[in-house]
Formats: sequence, structure tokens, C-alpha cells
Amino acid sequence: MSEKLICLHSWAPIRKEPSSASEMVHSLLFGEIVWVRKEINDSWLEVQTVSPEYVGFIPEDYLSELPKEQFSVKTIFEVSYIQSLQNPQYKIRISPGSFLPDLSSITIGGIEYSTQIMATQKIDEFTVLQQFLNTPYLWGGRSIWGIDCSGLSGVFARIQGAELPRDACDQCEFIQKEISWGQHRKGDLAFFSNEKAKVTHVGVILEDNKIIHAHNRVCVDKLSVKGIIKPSNELSHKLTSIKRIEL
Repeated sequence: MSEKLICLHSWAPIRKEPSSASEMVHSLLFGEIVWVRKEINDSWLEVQTVSPEYVGFIPEDYLSELPKEQFSVKTIFEVSYIQSLQNPQYKIRISPGSFLPDLSSITIGGIEYSTQIMATQKIDEFTVLQQFLNTPYLWGGRSIWGIDCSGLSGVFARIQGAELPRDACDQCEFIQKEISWGQHRKGDLAFFSNEKAKVTHVGVILEDNKIIHAHNRVCVDKLSVKGIIKPSNELSHKLTSIKRIEL
């Protein structure tokens, strides 16, 4: 790997194979950087994302050369509306968890955009989570336009200054501090397994034994010692473990 490129779109799909018909397995947010592993043809690249690390394929048109100035790891915090990069005529919407360049402006496609953060107050990670409510479930998604369960927990960790692996099973293995039922608190991650005891789902614990997670859409459900209880009183996911992100 040698060349680094950056995503300067609201989000961009990473696919399993170099084809637009291939399954989306991951996605990039604005400001995220990839290593180019291989040029597949005139339009597709095999890339490795920097954080979280993931290998897949993306059309090269989604990526740009890095600006001469370094990007900071300043994460967007915005409560009342979607953050955007502004231009008198155009804007680029930005999802929470994206990286904003530590510059007053940036030129994208020959158009200069202001990068001034419009928020006037720092908000907490739970307020940011609320922005994702009712976002449709999208396998490989990580934005307010479509997200999966581990995408949601990954964004939740990032806005606190931590980075997690991409998939729920890897996140569970990566986080070392396990918490017993009854000792859990708001902000802990709950992991759930299938009939083969493989971790396949994750959510963020809220107050009063509630959990926010991506299942069909981002929603809030009840959490019990057995797992997630849907409004129909159905047990939809079997609880395997509770882990605490150590910052």
C-alpha cells in the first residue's frame, strides 16, 4: 500500500467485489482516509480504510487526493440539524461521526466550501445518538441516511474519542471490560448472539433498561437480562454480554 486518498462526499459505499451490483459491506464518511491497495481497472480500487480497518472495493470517483493541509480528527457534534459544508450556492451535508478538516474552507470539485462548525455548544454523545432515531437499517451503513447496528455503536464510540472495529463480533472481542447485569449503566454496549453463539448484534444501553439499536430502523426498545424485548413482548435478540468502552 502506498497512496492515501480521502472521501469528500457525504458518504460512499465500500463493496465486497468491484461491482456496483456487489454487496455493500462498509461505507466511508466525509473526511475518512483510505490506503489504496490495488487498482482494479480504470474505475475501481481495492482499498483499506484507516479507521476502522476494513478492506473492500470502491469506484475511484468517490475519492480525492489529500489536501496539502492535514485533516484533524475533529468530529462533528450537531444537535438540531444535519451539519453541512456551506457555499453561497451549494452545500454538502455531513453525518455525525464524520471528520471535518481543521481549515476555514476546503475546495471540492473546484468549489470552495466553508468548514465553520455551526453548533454553538458542545453536546453529549447521547444527544448525537438521538439524530439517528428512525434512520433506516442499511447493511454496511454508518450515516443518518442508512446505518447498521455496529455502524451505530462505532459512531457512538468515535464521538467520545474511541475507535472500534467495524463488525459487532469484533467490537465485542475488542472491548475488554465486561459488565455484569445489574452493574450496567447508560452508555455500555450490549452484545447479542445467534443460535450458533456468534455475536451478530449490538446496541447502546440507555437509562431505565432501554437500548437504542439498528433493527429495521434505529429504535429504542426494552432490555432485559434475556435480551431485547420488542413492543409486542417478543424477545428479538438474545443477550450475550455487556461491555464498557474505556476512554
